[in-house]
Amino acid sequence: MAGAASRLTVGRLSIEARIPRDQPIAPGIGIRLEAMAREELQPSLADALEPLCPESDPAVWVIRRLDLELLVDVGWNRDRMARRWAREFAQSLTRILHGPVDGNVLRFPDRASYLAQFLRDLAGDRAWGRWYYGPFRELGSLPRSAAIREALAREPAIAERALLTLAAQYGTRELRQALTVADAAKVLEMIRATDSPAEPTAESIEAAIEAWPEALPAADGEARSRAALVLQLALRQSRPALPRPVVTAAVEALLGLVASLRDAHDPEASLDSLLAEHAGLRAPAKIAVSTALKKAESRSRLIELARTGPAKIVALRSEGQRLPTAFAGLFLLWRSVVALGFESLFAGNATRRGLLAAKLVGMAALEDPAVQLLTGAEKTPSHGDLLRSLRATATQEIWPYLPSATSEGECLHLEEIPWPDGRRLLLLRNAAADNWLWAAIVPPDRVAMSTAEGFAVVAARHPGLARAVEGGYLERIRPILPDLAHLALPPLEGESIEAAEELPWSLMAHAVYRDFGRRLPGFAWSSIGHLHRNFIAGEGELRIEIRGDRRQITATLPTAPLQLVLRMSGLSGSRFSLPGEPPTDVVLALPSG
Repeated sequence: MAGAASRLTVGRLSIEARIPRDQPIAPGIGIRLEAMAREELQPSLADALEPLCPESDPAVWVIRRLDLELLVDVGWNRDRMARRWAREFAQSLTRILHGPVDGNVLRFPDRASYLAQFLRDLAGDRAWGRWYYGPFRELGSLPRSAAIREALAREPAIAERALLTLAAQYGTRELRQALTVADAAKVLEMIRATDSPAEPTAESIEAAIEAWPEALPAADGEARSRAALVLQLALRQSRPALPRPVVTAAVEALLGLVASLRDAHDPEASLDSLLAEHAGLRAPAKIAVSTALKKAESRSRLIELARTGPAKIVALRSEGQRLPTAFAGLFLLWRSVVALGFESLFAGNATRRGLLAAKLVGMAALEDPAVQLLTGAEKTPSHGDLLRSLRATATQEIWPYLPSATSEGECLHLEEIPWPDGRRLLLLRNAAADNWLWAAIVPPDRVAMSTAEGFAVVAARHPGLARAVEGGYLERIRPILPDLAHLALPPLEGESIEAAEELPWSLMAHAVYRDFGRRLPGFAWSSIGHLHRNFIAGEGELRIEIRGDRRQITATLPTAPLQLVLRMSGLSGSRFSLPGEPPTDVVLALPSG
């Protein structure tokens, strides 16, 4: 019960009716009890529980199980039954609320505290085995970062308060490690959504400089979105009297200034000139920063931040560089991209490579310098570039590259699924290994013609495959739509992508995940979401070295939940090569420990 109005939610209601042996069974008694519970019980409970749940009490109680025993006369009408039931319910609930808090009952001071506790356990991968998170169970199928983002998005009114409670009680280390760069940006936007533009004050700049070292330790190389989120929370926590728009302006001004100072050869000597010339700061912001830096302590702290904090690429020794990345797992998938021959389809086109990378691990990856190194992009491709590449790639170019794990047998299975706009999704797969070989989205009157075209395309590439017998492989094949949804791109330039245009690229991405899964013992049939969550998502780093006329990238992979499986597969030390100048060898390495 929390918020502006008290609320009672019952996860499951089970009714067991017992009638004495010497009494006749009243006709329809089960139906009457069920109808009473569904229709009359709620208002009766509201009246009975009102004294227990005052609007002034924001507490949230989570009760695992509440057992009631009551006697009713089957001759009573439903209203009378409901009032009796509600009275017994209220008495039992009173005993719980005024009794000791035990393993069957948990109390949180308010809804924000409940959400904060869930976020903490979710960030630490501890949430899903705990009974008191039943209201969040719908998020269980999402990757951890997406589940955190969605939990906050569902309750925007308390999102910032929940994050501040989490930061105050437990810190933000687990949270920032769990959030991807893209989701951190979305959460930050969420808690800033209603703010009007403002300028920083000297006080807010001083406070941000003071909060930085503890909020963002020098050893932690953070992407800007995560750094901004953590610093925003630290500043809101330490200086609650500062208006949030002013805090936002101070955080952005300081992050921009520190980034510029880290690029300077001598931050101390360059500070004043950089501040005067900084294009990202408006005049009021420059005045606020200059005023704050008149204090010697603030000035020296800022210079120390610039000197000790990591730059985007941190030089190690003359023989190499280190590049932190939130998408190290993409390099693990790219081994399959190379093995399947997709590089020849790209023909050195960085945008095409980037498009497949976005399908595999999300659009945010395209802004990551490590991913740009992999794809050969000199900058983040625009949405327009991606759309043009998507539309310029003919489906006939892609079908010949889609692999089949078996070359013969009665295993071709056609799936026809209604599409939301009335069309039909047709997909041909080798059901013996879940290889998607051809697909189309067509109007109902073109299903027969398109199906024939699909079988012809597959026959040309895999002549030994024949239709599966009726009902064959049904116990093994995975549903299509969850994997398609995981691989879907967001709207580009505000324009929704035509599903039929994106479909061939989805089949390519599916082929990559399926090839990756087959290389791991017991994961050949795993869903894409399961593979991504347990092997691909997470942070790692690249070590970049030049050896003769070749470049070597050693990709240290994320600390995955199922890292033991990767070790068992003998993956560490495996390598593949990328075309381009200079030619590049990629060596995969598992994290230590």
